[in-house]
Parts: sequence; structure tokens; C-alpha cells
Amino acid sequence: MFNYYLTKQRIIKSSFVFISRQPGRTLWYLKNESLVPAAVSFADAYNAIRSQDSAGNADVYKKTDRRIVFQFASDRNGKTITFVAKVFLLNNLRHRLKSYRYGLDETANLLTAYQQGIPVPQIYGYGIRYGVFGIPKANYLIIEYLSGLKTIRELFEEAQGDMSECRSILMRTVPLFESLYNAGCNHIDINCDAILMSPAGSSEAIRLLDLHYAAFHAQSNVEVLAFEAGYFAHCCSGWVDEGVLEEWFSVILNRIRYSGCPRDSIMEKFRQYQKVVLSRKERKRIT
Repeated sequence: MFNYYLTKQRIIKSSFVFISRQPGRTLWYLKNESLVPAAVSFADAYNAIRSQDSAGNADVYKKTDRRIVFQFASDRNGKTITFVAKVFLLNNLRHRLKSYRYGLDETANLLTAYQQGIPVPQIYGYGIRYGVFGIPKANYLIIEYLSGLKTIRELFEEAQGDMSECRSILMRTVPLFESLYNAGCNHIDINCDAILMSPAGSSEAIRLLDLHYAAFHAQSNVEVLAFEAGYFAHCCSGWVDEGVLEEWFSVILNRIRYSGCPRDSIMEKFRQYQKVVLSRKERKRIT
């Protein structure tokens, strides 16, 4: 476990070359010095969220006892830039033992995914707020704001049952799954809210979210691909016909290189994973 944390920390420290110490015992690892104002603006917005119902210049997406996600603005190089922030709260020992890795993992996984060619939001900074005796109290992430993109769920609902439109939306995700396979990545939870796309129709305007449970393996594995595609197909089955889902997975297989497993067997695995939703632990075991 210690080596695991060291590996994640090395990824972060090699990518974030500028370190900034901010008030409140907060240490930031940033892409570069120009992002210091963003860290300051983050603190202002976060303090407003913590202290009162009004969030000031922040737009709160999610707020629980363990996690806060919000949008905030900051001046950078003379321009007002919008960012998204994730806060992982570590209020007690259980949170510190279990949740500390979420911010660390998501940061390292976003950096790794971006380097491997997976379309994910850019991450600009990773922060840690310490309490007395150097005990971590919260993890902070500053992430790219994805203007104009919508979730797959929203796009399907806007299609209003038009199967041709739903098929088009689904087919635009093919390059994403190809990139996951090539990177040896098991996301474990690709659902209709984990993918953002542009309504305009450009396959490049797509982003994969929520990588804190993702794992990267040394080699690509078609078993992992069949699982990820089957899991996602299950999530899409309320909008897309089964025949279209199988056609979609067949297109993915046509775009990748694999060996050691007959195509019919891979298709059957895809169907099995589509029918049965595995637990999180079971999904993480697929390598």
C-alpha cells in the first residue's frame, strides 16, 4: 500500500512543477505559477460555500458530508477563466483512511489518462489542507470546465426515442472505448453520466469523467473491454435497441487489435456483462 501511494505521488509531483503554500495550511501542486490566482479564487469560493448558503461566485453541483463539487471563476493572464473544483473532505479517521485516496487517485488517473490519449478533462492543480500535527483534512482538485458539453443521458433524453439519433450518439463513443483499450484502462463505472459530449456531433468533443476508481494495466485486455462496453450498454439499454448495442460493440472490435480469444466468445462476454451488473469490488477485479 505504501508503494501504491508513492507511485501516485510521483505522478502528481512530476506533472505539477509549481508548489504554492496558501493560507489555512494548504499546499498546492500546480501546473505552473500562472495558476496561483486560481488557487486563491478557489479558496474564496470554497470559504463562501462553507460559511453560508450563498456560494458567492461559485455554482455548486454537489454537496455531501464527504464531497463538494462546484464551479468558480478566476482571472488568469488578464482573462476570466471558469474552473471546476472537487473537494474530498477528510473529517474523521474513517474518511482519512478511505477517502484520502480518492482525490489522490483521481488526480493521478486524470494525468495518466491524458498522457495515454484518453479524452478526459485537464487537471490544473491538486491541493491538500492540513490540520494540526500535519493531519490531512481535505483534498482539492482544480479541473477544466467543459462548456457546452452534455451527458450521454441528457443527449439520449433530448433524442426523445429517435433511434437513428440515439444510434448516432452511441457511435460517437467508439473512439473513447478504443482509447481505453489501447491504454489498458479499466474505468469500472462508465455510465450515461460519466461521459460528456458536444451536441454538435464532433466525436472529438467528448470527455470521460470520474476516474477515481480507474486502474491502468501494463497490457490491453479484451476481457476488460467487453466488461466496460457491456456495463455501458446496460446503462444505455433504456434508450438504445439491443441490436444497435451489438452493432456498436462490433464496430469497436473492428477498430482494435487483439488475439487469443475468438470474436464470438468476446461478443458473448459482452452480452453477459450487459445483463448482469457487478458490484464495485467485482468490477475492480477484472484485469
